[in-house]
Amino acid sequence: MRQIIPNVYTFDNLIMGRVYLIDDGGELSLIDTGLALAGDRILKQITDSGRQIAQVKHILITHAHLDHVGSLDKLKAATGAQVIASAEDAPIVEGKQDPPLPDRKTLPFPHNLIPVSAKAASKTPVDRIVADGDTLPGGLQVIATPGHSYGHVSYYHPALKLLFTGDVLFHMTGMGLPLRPATPDMEMNKRSIGKLCAFDIEIACFGHGQPILRGAGDQIRAFARKLGVA
Repeated sequence: MRQIIPNVYTFDNLIMGRVYLIDDGGELSLIDTGLALAGDRILKQITDSGRQIAQVKHILITHAHLDHVGSLDKLKAATGAQVIASAEDAPIVEGKQDPPLPDRKTLPFPHNLIPVSAKAASKTPVDRIVADGDTLPGGLQVIATPGHSYGHVSYYHPALKLLFTGDVLFHMTGMGLPLRPATPDMEMNKRSIGKLCAFDIEIACFGHGQPILRGAGDQIRAFARKLGVA
């Protein structure tokens, strides 16, 4: 686990999908949970940092794809933390529905060949449903950013000018869109990127790719202009 800024961390060696930890005076919140194999690694890195598993009080889900909720069942069982998600994605988090995907026949080559799981990856009840504009413990604000999933949300900390984007944006070799075969409505996702332009963002933490520690809002706005949504 490594520090991004004071009291905000990301976990190491999770293979795919970033997971973040916020330490709010000893009360811990996780942003997403990674793949199924990530659970034990997350728990070990928490204890290796000198913290206790029981300090994890909240697990915030950006969306219910397997690389974001894969170890939710394990982490909920270990921590007893409150699970937080949107109303639209809650049934997928709970294993009652499979995640919606675009029709492969509509995807251009080579996107139509990329395998994407269409099965629910967790069965954990959601304890709190959140919607656009809600405020969470520690001052995080919910921003509805649908498109990659219909209930996708990002989490924004106004005081820190910090955004957890989930997968509305990727930051791999520069700013990019999420994986098309896993995004049921890409045009909606683009509009969600445009929505982020209204927020004062200095730091952005992505579901995939390295965080941006300075000037993230300017980079998001530049990308949104390129997409024609700013």
